[in-house]
Amino acid sequence: MSHKNAIKIREDFHDKPHGDSEQVSWEWPDYLIEVGDCEAIMYRSNKWQKNSRKTIDYKHVKEGEQKLMLREDIAFHGDEEEYFGPEINMRGEFPKSFAVLADTISIQANLYEDDTGKHFSCYANLTFPRSKLGAGKFSDGSTFVFVYDKSGVLAVVVGEVLDVIKDGIVG
Repeated sequence: MSHKNAIKIREDFHDKPHGDSEQVSWEWPDYLIEVGDCEAIMYRSNKWQKNSRKTIDYKHVKEGEQKLMLREDIAFHGDEEEYFGPEINMRGEFPKSFAVLADTISIQANLYEDDTGKHFSCYANLTFPRSKLGAGKFSDGSTFVFVYDKSGVLAVVVGEVLDVIKDGIVG
């Protein structure tokens, strides 16, 4: 995804011209663990607000199938260091630029019981303190939404109909 496409996502989401661009100190992960189905993404944003200090909490409830993937060190299950789901090779998949959308509140997910990706164990509300919500496009044009902080990518949500438009996160 080009820098121009990242700017378009940001401007569409906030319905105003983008501000400054910035560099991040982390790199995209090579592997993620698919831990379950994303049911909802909750975030806090000042989008559409004339007063940029005023924020509103939003909840995007999935409209199509969405998968949640976590960074490997976050996906460990208990002391046994077992993963909730299958490992996904993401090497070379992520774009060079992405759009910063909002502050993250949480991701609600139906988590896998084991690494088969077929049996669910529980419904969880996953919080990521002091994190941001970003979005980008893979080379095939599909949109992904992700949670990150100063340590790097924490979670990634993908789905065939997932998108970010002027109305917010859709799909």
